[in-house]
Amino acid sequence: MALVELKCRNCNGDLHIESSLEKAFCPYCGTPYIVKDEIIHQQITNNININGENINVYANKDFDIQGGVLKKYNGEALDVVIPETVRVIEGEAFADLSIEKVTIPGTVREMRCTYAYEKGAFSGCKFLTEVILSEGVSTIGACAFKKCSSLQHIRIPNSVTTIESMAFLGCQSLQHVIIPNGVTIIKSGAFSGCSSLREIILPDSIKEIGDAAFSGCSSLEKVSLPDGLTIISDRLFSDCCSLVEVTLPMSVKRINNWAFNGCSSLVGVHSQRKQVIISNCAFDHCNKLTEVPVYILEGDRTQIEWYFGEYSPLSRRLRNLCQYCGSEFSFFTERCKNKNCKRPKDY
Repeated sequence: MALVELKCRNCNGDLHIESSLEKAFCPYCGTPYIVKDEIIHQQITNNININGENINVYANKDFDIQGGVLKKYNGEALDVVIPETVRVIEGEAFADLSIEKVTIPGTVREMRCTYAYEKGAFSGCKFLTEVILSEGVSTIGACAFKKCSSLQHIRIPNSVTTIESMAFLGCQSLQHVIIPNGVTIIKSGAFSGCSSLREIILPDSIKEIGDAAFSGCSSLEKVSLPDGLTIISDRLFSDCCSLVEVTLPMSVKRINNWAFNGCSSLVGVHSQRKQVIISNCAFDHCNKLTEVPVYILEGDRTQIEWYFGEYSPLSRRLRNLCQYCGSEFSFFTERCKNKNCKRPKDY
Protein backbone atom coordinates (compact mmCIF):
# COMPACT_ATOMS: atom_id res chain seq x y z
CA MET A 1 0.00 0.00 0.00
CA ALA A 2 1.15 3.56 -0.71
CA LEU A 3 2.40 5.80 2.04
CA VAL A 4 1.07 9.32 1.69
CA GLU A 5 2.83 12.35 3.20
CA LEU A 6 0.42 14.83 4.74
CA LYS A 7 0.54 17.80 7.11
CA CYS A 8 -1.56 17.89 10.27
CA ARG A 9 -3.84 20.89 9.97
CA ASN A 10 -3.89 21.27 13.74
CA CYS A 11 -0.22 21.07 14.76
CA ASN A 12 1.49 21.12 11.32
CA GLY A 13 3.23 17.84 12.09
CA ASP A 14 4.44 15.56 9.30
CA LEU A 15 2.14 12.57 8.76
CA HIS A 16 2.96 9.35 6.92
CA ILE A 17 -0.31 7.50 6.39
CA GLU A 18 -1.25 4.32 4.53
CA SER A 19 -3.60 5.32 1.73
CA SER A 20 -5.61 2.13 2.25
CA LEU A 21 -6.73 3.22 5.73
CA GLU A 22 -10.16 4.71 6.25
CA LYS A 23 -9.21 6.74 9.32
CA ALA A 24 -5.98 7.91 10.91
CA PHE A 25 -4.81 10.01 13.85
CA CYS A 26 -2.00 12.55 14.14
CA PRO A 27 0.63 10.91 16.38
CA TYR A 28 1.59 14.32 17.80
CA CYS A 29 -1.71 15.92 18.77
CA GLY A 30 -4.25 13.13 18.22
CA THR A 31 -6.34 14.95 15.60
CA PRO A 32 -8.50 12.40 13.69
CA TYR A 33 -8.67 12.31 9.90
CA ILE A 34 -10.71 10.64 7.18
CA VAL A 35 -7.80 9.60 4.99
CA LYS A 36 -9.49 9.91 1.58
CA ASP A 37 -10.91 13.34 2.41
CA GLU A 38 -7.55 14.60 3.66
CA ILE A 39 -5.67 13.37 0.59
CA ILE A 40 -8.14 15.19 -1.63
CA HIS A 41 -7.99 18.31 0.56
CA GLN A 42 -4.20 18.50 0.54
CA GLN A 43 -3.95 17.52 -3.13
CA ILE A 44 -1.04 15.12 -3.00
CA THR A 45 -0.99 13.41 -6.39
CA ASN A 46 -3.17 12.72 -9.38
CA ASN A 47 -3.71 8.99 -9.08
CA ILE A 48 -3.63 6.97 -5.91
CA ASN A 49 -5.20 3.77 -4.61
CA ILE A 50 -7.53 4.45 -1.71
CA ASN A 51 -9.25 1.41 -0.18
CA GLY A 52 -8.79 -0.49 -3.43
CA GLU A 53 -10.20 2.34 -5.52
CA ASN A 54 -7.86 3.99 -8.04
CA ILE A 55 -9.13 7.56 -8.12
CA ASN A 56 -8.06 10.89 -9.58
CA VAL A 57 -8.09 13.21 -6.60
CA TYR A 58 -7.82 16.19 -8.91
CA ALA A 59 -11.09 15.84 -10.70
CA ASN A 60 -12.35 19.40 -11.08
CA LYS A 61 -9.28 20.76 -9.29
CA ASP A 62 -7.15 23.71 -10.40
CA PHE A 63 -3.73 22.15 -9.88
CA ASP A 64 -2.18 19.34 -11.90
CA ILE A 65 0.24 17.90 -9.33
CA GLN A 66 2.07 14.63 -9.85
CA GLY A 67 4.29 13.30 -7.09
CA GLY A 68 4.86 16.74 -5.62
CA VAL A 69 5.56 18.33 -9.05
CA LEU A 70 3.15 21.08 -10.07
CA LYS A 71 2.83 20.45 -13.79
CA LYS A 72 0.20 23.00 -14.72
CA TYR A 73 -2.24 25.46 -13.21
CA ASN A 74 -5.64 25.07 -14.84
CA GLY A 75 -7.67 27.40 -12.64
CA GLU A 76 -9.09 30.84 -13.26
CA ALA A 77 -8.32 32.51 -9.91
CA LEU A 78 -6.24 35.69 -10.10
CA ASP A 79 -4.90 35.29 -6.54
CA VAL A 80 -3.22 31.87 -6.42
CA VAL A 81 -1.95 30.07 -3.31
CA ILE A 82 0.16 27.08 -4.27
CA PRO A 83 -0.47 24.02 -2.04
CA GLU A 84 2.20 23.16 0.52
CA THR A 85 2.47 19.67 -0.92
CA VAL A 86 4.27 21.07 -3.98
CA ARG A 87 8.04 20.50 -4.03
CA VAL A 88 8.75 21.45 -7.66
CA ILE A 89 7.09 23.93 -10.02
CA GLU A 90 7.50 22.80 -13.60
CA GLY A 91 8.68 25.16 -16.33
CA GLU A 92 5.71 26.97 -17.91
CA ALA A 93 3.32 25.81 -15.16
CA PHE A 94 1.89 29.35 -15.01
CA ALA A 95 3.51 30.83 -18.12
CA ASP A 96 1.55 33.58 -19.88
CA LEU A 97 -1.47 33.29 -17.55
CA SER A 98 -3.46 36.28 -16.26
CA ILE A 99 -2.79 35.76 -12.54
CA GLU A 100 -2.20 38.89 -10.43
CA LYS A 101 -0.81 37.49 -7.18
CA VAL A 102 0.88 34.23 -6.22
CA THR A 103 1.98 32.78 -2.88
CA ILE A 104 4.75 30.21 -3.13
CA PRO A 105 5.12 27.97 -0.06
CA GLY A 106 8.43 27.23 1.63
CA THR A 107 8.11 23.59 0.60
CA VAL A 108 9.08 24.49 -2.98
CA ARG A 109 12.67 23.44 -3.63
CA GLU A 110 12.87 23.98 -7.37
CA MET A 111 11.36 26.20 -10.06
CA ARG A 112 12.17 24.64 -13.39
CA CYS A 113 12.76 26.25 -16.77
CA THR A 114 11.94 24.97 -20.25
CA TYR A 115 15.30 25.96 -21.71
CA ALA A 116 14.31 25.28 -25.33
CA TYR A 117 11.92 28.22 -25.09
CA GLU A 118 13.60 30.04 -22.17
CA LYS A 119 10.34 29.94 -20.22
CA GLY A 120 10.22 29.54 -16.47
CA ALA A 121 7.44 28.77 -14.04
CA PHE A 122 5.79 32.23 -14.25
CA SER A 123 7.29 33.66 -17.43
CA GLY A 124 5.14 36.14 -19.29
CA CYS A 125 2.54 36.63 -16.54
CA LYS A 126 2.12 40.26 -17.56
CA PHE A 127 -0.60 41.04 -14.98
CA LEU A 128 1.34 39.61 -12.02
CA THR A 129 1.95 42.45 -9.52
CA GLU A 130 2.75 40.64 -6.27
CA VAL A 131 4.78 37.55 -5.41
CA ILE A 132 5.01 36.16 -1.88
CA LEU A 133 7.97 33.83 -1.50
CA SER A 134 7.68 31.99 1.80
CA GLU A 135 10.61 31.23 4.11
CA GLY A 136 12.10 27.91 3.05
CA VAL A 137 12.44 28.61 -0.68
CA SER A 138 16.18 28.33 -1.42
CA THR A 139 16.43 28.98 -5.16
CA ILE A 140 14.62 31.33 -7.52
CA GLY A 141 14.69 29.36 -10.74
CA ALA A 142 15.96 30.29 -14.18
CA CYS A 143 13.49 32.50 -16.10
CA ALA A 144 11.08 32.10 -13.17
CA PHE A 145 9.53 35.57 -13.48
CA LYS A 146 10.92 36.54 -16.88
CA LYS A 147 8.91 39.32 -18.55
CA CYS A 148 6.41 39.68 -15.71
CA SER A 149 6.09 43.27 -16.83
CA SER A 150 3.71 44.45 -14.05
CA LEU A 151 5.70 43.06 -11.10
CA GLN A 152 6.69 46.01 -8.90
CA HIS A 153 7.94 44.56 -5.62
CA ILE A 154 9.21 41.23 -4.41
CA ARG A 155 10.45 40.23 -0.99
CA ILE A 156 13.13 37.58 -1.19
CA PRO A 157 13.21 35.46 2.00
CA ASN A 158 16.37 34.84 4.02
CA SER A 159 16.35 31.17 2.99
CA VAL A 160 17.24 31.98 -0.66
CA THR A 161 20.87 31.29 -1.60
CA THR A 162 20.74 31.37 -5.41
CA ILE A 163 19.04 33.57 -7.99
CA GLU A 164 19.28 31.72 -11.29
CA SER A 165 19.84 33.08 -14.81
CA MET A 166 17.22 35.48 -16.20
CA ALA A 167 15.02 35.00 -13.12
CA PHE A 168 13.63 38.55 -13.37
CA LEU A 169 14.71 39.46 -16.90
CA GLY A 170 12.49 42.10 -18.47
CA CYS A 171 10.48 42.89 -15.32
CA GLN A 172 10.06 46.48 -16.47
CA SER A 173 7.99 47.66 -13.48
CA LEU A 174 10.22 46.21 -10.74
CA GLN A 175 11.34 49.16 -8.60
CA HIS A 176 12.80 47.77 -5.40
CA VAL A 177 14.66 44.57 -4.59
CA ILE A 178 16.22 43.71 -1.25
CA ILE A 179 18.66 40.84 -1.58
CA PRO A 180 18.97 39.13 1.82
CA ASN A 181 22.24 38.19 3.46
CA GLY A 182 22.58 34.53 2.55
CA VAL A 183 22.36 34.82 -1.21
CA THR A 184 25.74 33.71 -2.57
CA ILE A 185 25.20 33.68 -6.35
CA ILE A 186 23.28 35.88 -8.78
CA LYS A 187 23.55 34.31 -12.21
CA SER A 188 23.71 35.82 -15.68
CA GLY A 189 20.96 38.18 -16.77
CA ALA A 190 19.05 37.75 -13.49
CA PHE A 191 17.77 41.35 -13.42
CA SER A 192 18.60 42.37 -16.98
CA GLY A 193 16.15 44.83 -18.51
CA CYS A 194 14.53 45.82 -15.20
CA SER A 195 14.23 49.36 -16.49
CA SER A 196 12.43 50.80 -13.40
CA LEU A 197 14.90 49.45 -10.84
CA ARG A 198 16.49 52.46 -9.09
CA GLU A 199 18.64 50.96 -6.37
CA ILE A 200 20.10 47.58 -5.57
CA ILE A 201 21.81 46.67 -2.30
CA LEU A 202 23.90 43.52 -2.49
CA PRO A 203 24.95 41.82 0.77
CA ASP A 204 28.48 40.70 1.52
CA SER A 205 27.38 37.06 1.31
CA ILE A 206 27.43 37.33 -2.50
CA LYS A 207 30.61 35.94 -4.00
CA GLU A 208 29.64 35.74 -7.67
CA ILE A 209 27.52 37.85 -10.01
CA GLY A 210 27.07 36.52 -13.55
CA ASP A 211 27.41 38.28 -16.89
CA ALA A 212 24.88 41.03 -17.66
CA ALA A 213 23.05 40.45 -14.36
CA PHE A 214 21.97 44.12 -14.23
CA SER A 215 22.41 45.15 -17.86
CA GLY A 216 19.77 47.47 -19.26
CA CYS A 217 18.61 48.68 -15.83
CA SER A 218 18.24 52.15 -17.27
CA SER A 219 16.86 53.77 -14.08
CA LEU A 220 19.52 52.33 -11.76
CA GLU A 221 21.15 55.23 -9.92
CA LYS A 222 22.85 53.53 -7.01
CA VAL A 223 24.41 50.16 -6.42
CA SER A 224 26.17 48.81 -3.33
CA LEU A 225 28.60 46.05 -4.27
CA PRO A 226 29.51 43.29 -1.78
CA ASP A 227 32.87 43.07 -0.12
CA GLY A 228 34.19 39.72 -1.32
CA LEU A 229 33.28 40.14 -4.97
CA THR A 230 36.47 39.78 -7.03
CA ILE A 231 35.32 40.34 -10.63
CA ILE A 232 32.96 42.81 -12.29
CA SER A 233 31.70 40.39 -14.93
CA ASP A 234 31.11 40.98 -18.65
CA ARG A 235 28.35 43.55 -19.32
CA LEU A 236 27.36 43.52 -15.65
CA PHE A 237 26.08 47.12 -15.75
CA SER A 238 26.04 47.75 -19.49
CA ASP A 239 23.46 50.33 -20.63
CA CYS A 240 22.69 51.44 -17.06
CA CYS A 241 22.41 54.97 -18.37
CA SER A 242 21.36 56.60 -15.05
CA LEU A 243 24.31 55.24 -13.04
CA VAL A 244 26.53 58.17 -12.01
CA GLU A 245 29.14 56.78 -9.60
CA VAL A 246 30.28 53.36 -8.45
CA THR A 247 32.54 52.48 -5.54
CA LEU A 248 34.28 49.15 -5.85
CA PRO A 249 35.10 47.14 -2.73
CA MET A 250 38.76 46.36 -2.05
CA SER A 251 38.16 42.75 -3.09
CA VAL A 252 37.49 43.62 -6.77
CA LYS A 253 40.59 42.84 -8.81
CA ARG A 254 39.23 42.96 -12.32
CA ILE A 255 36.69 44.77 -14.52
CA ASN A 256 35.72 42.57 -17.46
CA ASN A 257 34.77 43.33 -21.08
CA TRP A 258 31.95 45.86 -21.60
CA ALA A 259 31.21 45.84 -17.85
CA PHE A 260 30.01 49.48 -17.91
CA ASN A 261 29.51 49.85 -21.66
CA GLY A 262 26.84 52.44 -22.47
CA CYS A 263 26.68 53.94 -18.96
CA SER A 264 26.26 57.38 -20.46
CA SER A 265 25.88 59.22 -17.11
CA LEU A 266 28.80 57.51 -15.36
CA VAL A 267 31.29 60.07 -14.07
CA GLY A 268 33.50 58.10 -11.73
CA VAL A 269 34.45 54.61 -10.56
CA HIS A 270 36.30 54.57 -7.25
CA SER A 271 38.42 52.00 -5.47
CA GLN A 272 40.98 52.00 -2.66
CA ARG A 273 42.78 49.08 -4.27
CA LYS A 274 46.22 49.91 -5.63
CA GLN A 275 45.59 48.42 -9.06
CA VAL A 276 42.59 47.02 -10.94
CA ILE A 277 42.81 45.11 -14.24
CA ILE A 278 40.59 46.67 -16.91
CA SER A 279 39.56 44.63 -19.96
CA ASN A 280 38.59 45.74 -23.47
CA CYS A 281 35.63 48.10 -23.87
CA ALA A 282 34.98 48.06 -20.12
CA PHE A 283 33.92 51.73 -20.27
CA ASP A 284 33.04 52.11 -23.94
CA HIS A 285 30.38 54.80 -24.61
CA CYS A 286 30.80 56.22 -21.08
CA ASN A 287 31.03 59.73 -22.49
CA LYS A 288 31.08 61.56 -19.12
CA LEU A 289 33.72 59.39 -17.44
CA THR A 290 36.42 61.39 -15.67
CA GLU A 291 37.82 59.00 -13.05
CA VAL A 292 38.67 55.30 -12.71
CA PRO A 293 40.90 53.39 -10.26
CA VAL A 294 44.62 53.05 -10.86
CA TYR A 295 44.63 50.37 -13.51
CA ILE A 296 46.47 47.80 -15.58
CA LEU A 297 45.11 47.54 -19.12
CA GLU A 298 44.66 44.04 -20.52
CA GLY A 299 45.50 43.84 -24.22
CA ASP A 300 46.74 46.57 -26.58
CA ARG A 301 47.52 49.43 -24.23
CA THR A 302 48.09 51.88 -27.10
CA GLN A 303 44.39 51.90 -28.01
CA ILE A 304 43.05 53.85 -25.02
CA GLU A 305 39.69 54.39 -26.71
CA TRP A 306 39.12 50.61 -26.68
CA TYR A 307 38.92 50.72 -22.90
CA PHE A 308 37.44 54.11 -22.07
CA GLY A 309 35.59 54.99 -25.25
CA GLU A 310 36.47 57.65 -27.76
CA TYR A 311 34.59 60.62 -26.33
CA SER A 312 34.94 60.51 -22.55
CA PRO A 313 36.97 63.25 -20.84
CA LEU A 314 39.21 60.56 -19.32
CA SER A 315 39.95 58.95 -22.68
CA ARG A 316 40.74 62.31 -24.24
CA ARG A 317 43.09 63.29 -21.42
CA LEU A 318 44.94 59.98 -21.68
CA ARG A 319 45.41 60.66 -25.41
CA ASN A 320 46.60 64.21 -24.71
CA LEU A 321 43.52 65.81 -26.30
CA CYS A 322 41.19 68.53 -25.09
CA GLN A 323 38.86 66.81 -22.66
CA TYR A 324 35.97 69.08 -23.67
CA CYS A 325 35.92 68.73 -27.45
CA GLY A 326 38.60 66.14 -28.32
CA SER A 327 40.75 68.46 -30.43
CA GLU A 328 44.54 68.71 -30.26
CA PHE A 329 46.40 71.42 -28.35
CA SER A 330 48.62 74.06 -29.87
CA PHE A 331 52.26 73.17 -29.19
CA PHE A 332 53.14 76.76 -28.30
CA THR A 333 50.13 78.00 -26.33
CA GLU A 334 48.79 74.68 -24.97
CA ARG A 335 45.32 75.85 -25.88
CA CYS A 336 42.74 73.85 -27.79
CA LYS A 337 43.05 74.33 -31.54
CA ASN A 338 39.28 74.22 -31.99
CA LYS A 339 38.26 77.85 -32.63
CA ASN A 340 34.93 77.22 -30.88
CA CYS A 341 36.64 75.92 -27.76
CA LYS A 342 40.18 77.36 -27.28
CA ARG A 343 40.28 76.15 -23.67
CA PRO A 344 43.67 75.82 -22.02
CA LYS A 345 45.08 72.43 -21.17
CA ASP A 346 43.95 72.00 -17.57
CA TYR A 347 45.21 68.57 -16.62
